[in-house]
Amino acid sequence: MIAQQLRTRDCKNLLVLLYSQTFPVIELTDEIKFACYQGPNYEGLEEQMARAKLNIWNNKWSEIYDFNPPAPNAPRHYSLYPSDAPEVYVFVQDFFHRLEHSDFANQRLDVATFCDTIPLTTGLAPVPGTENILVVILPSSVMYAKDLIPSFARQGGVYLKRTRVMKLSKDQISNLFLNNPHMKSLSTPFADREEFLFLSFTGEGTDAAVQDMLDAIYT
Repeated sequence: MIAQQLRTRDCKNLLVLLYSQTFPVIELTDEIKFACYQGPNYEGLEEQMARAKLNIWNNKWSEIYDFNPPAPNAPRHYSLYPSDAPEVYVFVQDFFHRLEHSDFANQRLDVATFCDTIPLTTGLAPVPGTENILVVILPSSVMYAKDLIPSFARQGGVYLKRTRVMKLSKDQISNLFLNNPHMKSLSTPFADREEFLFLSFTGEGTDAAVQDMLDAIYT
């Protein structure tokens, strides 16, 4: 499901593979499982999302707001799953099989390959490892960031956790880059409210793996 915002009410026992540009909201809902959107390649999806003002990098699928939070010490009403969880894998494989034998397979869906438009993230779902690293992509390079997507799949225990495009003020840019002693060589002039892309990685060996990934693409 791809939406500006997901809202559920009086729902139970669902598995939702989700892109939501705003925080998903649940109400009077229980036993609902969330995972990052993944589906077949769909011709024109990125253009349609752009026309709908949905940014592929701003997927808040795991940042759930529950209107009816559980009592203290009671289990919460929803669960978060990484994309490689067995429950998600079985669901996706069954979904692809059903599509392959439906009328949709003859339209703009490529049921043989996964969608590579929306980055596959773990969000707030639990994954092994404690290392974290934040990669900042400068405005002039955001258009090339999709080159990283083939490397987003799990590599040696490293996961893409979250992605965000954010507009930064000149003061924020100065605090983040120009006043940073490690960034003194950065002479690129930035305008106010420029868009920066933030990629958060997590897992064991994240620092070395992400550095190797970036070196391979940008050098």
